[in-house]
Amino acid sequence: MLLPIALVLGVSTGANGLAQRPFVGLSFDAALSKAKGAEKMLMAEFSVPWSGQSKLLEHHTWNDPKVVEWIEQRCVAVKIDAKQEEELAQRFRVTRHPTIVFVRGDGTELDRIVGWREAPRFLSDVERMLAGQDGLARTRAALVGRESDLNARKQYARELTNLERHDLALAEYLSWLDEDSPVEFKSAVVRVAYALPALTQLAKEYPPTSQAMMTHPRCRRVAAADRFR
Repeated sequence: MLLPIALVLGVSTGANGLAQRPFVGLSFDAALSKAKGAEKMLMAEFSVPWSGQSKLLEHHTWNDPKVVEWIEQRCVAVKIDAKQEEELAQRFRVTRHPTIVFVRGDGTELDRIVGWREAPRFLSDVERMLAGQDGLARTRAALVGRESDLNARKQYARELTNLERHDLALAEYLSWLDEDSPVEFKSAVVRVAYALPALTQLAKEYPPTSQAMMTHPRCRRVAAADRFR
């Protein structure tokens, strides 16, 4: 007898389908009822099929044994296709993918994680979450000791944007252009080369970015900034 392809490949599916650990093949409401009965949280990953970060979660984070153990001990976990479940996604104000929402038994949101996390960072974030740290505090804590690491600063700024703290993200990107930047850039040209693409993207969501680019001394000397006039 031929097995369903989802079973053969170990693919996570939607409501009432097969699911790969640590997820269950239940609808949101059924999973919430199960979580409440078990005195656990509901963990709902809202994603879309084409999200690269969702694929990173699936292939790396959700396959980590420690992550699986943590989730199964404390949560009932479901995957939600944000396109197919638009009303549910709107209910939880999901605008980025993936968004992992932790829900209490009464259906209210406890907290959320937006974007991909490697397994160690995921475990750190959820433990901090349970200790009462909000998303901004967790994001700042993850940067401690890595303030001069460019990749860490990029991740920090992206997470600020995911948290919709656009003002803080803008301040972070502009800090890269300053002489006393916490990141060791080789030259002013390199500073601008790193900062401008990020600022350009941020301007699409946060209009004050355009004005900031026009008034910053280094940005003004770059012809690319003219398109924001």
